[in-house]
Amino acid sequence: MQFTKALQHTIVWKALNTILIFCINLLLVRILGAESSGEFFFAVTALSFFILILSGSVESGITYYGSNDSANIASLSLLVLPWLLLQALASWLLLRFLAVKVDQQLSWLFIISNLIILYFSALYYSKKWFLSLNLSVFIVNALVLMALYWIYKSDSKKLLDHASYYELTAKIYFGGFLLTAVLLTILFFTRAKFTKPAATTSMRLAKKVFAYSGIAFVSNIIFFLVTRIDYFFVEKFCDEAALSNYVQASKMGQLFILLP
Repeated sequence: MQFTKALQHTIVWKALNTILIFCINLLLVRILGAESSGEFFFAVTALSFFILILSGSVESGITYYGSNDSANIASLSLLVLPWLLLQALASWLLLRFLAVKVDQQLSWLFIISNLIILYFSALYYSKKWFLSLNLSVFIVNALVLMALYWIYKSDSKKLLDHASYYELTAKIYFGGFLLTAVLLTILFFTRAKFTKPAATTSMRLAKKVFAYSGIAFVSNIIFFLVTRIDYFFVEKFCDEAALSNYVQASKMGQLFILLP
């Protein structure tokens, strides 16, 4: 696919998915209310920062070396699997020390799902499978939006206590990430036809990927802190309703960053 066409595809799909995510966020506020949605979005932000730290921005190295040479993609896909296993174990242990108002198991699934999405999205971009990637994400986002809308319109809030209602909403939201991760993984290994790469090639490539990712990691940390660190100050010094309003206003501001 030519660069111009690939860019057009990416912009269109990014816009569609952004609209869906914006609608999902609005529904979450309507379903949970101002105070609970503030807690929820703050928990998601804290977990997202945890994911960024844990990932080490390895997806940047995967994209770079996968795009440079398609022969590297088989080795990169093998690198991802043991790396994910290590991160799954590390995240389960470290979550014991991370105080977020979301169930630990849900938090763990959210972290692993997002790591899988990050790495396999990088592999999809390396293979130039833009349509498969973006369409998969779009379909799952649409399903999550419909599920949340059903909750909003149903009598679930009357039948369940606040804690159960909160947990059900969280399960649907986090379940969307898990479904995306599973779908991307299955589609990738179904479409990709690999021969087993040499172990020495994989080791050399792994060193290059981690070295490149280290540079990207510093940049990503700085960007995350520039755009999200204010959440932590607001959470500390303001009430939950103010936090929710601030997060929503901040999300609107972040939308304007997308196109540039």
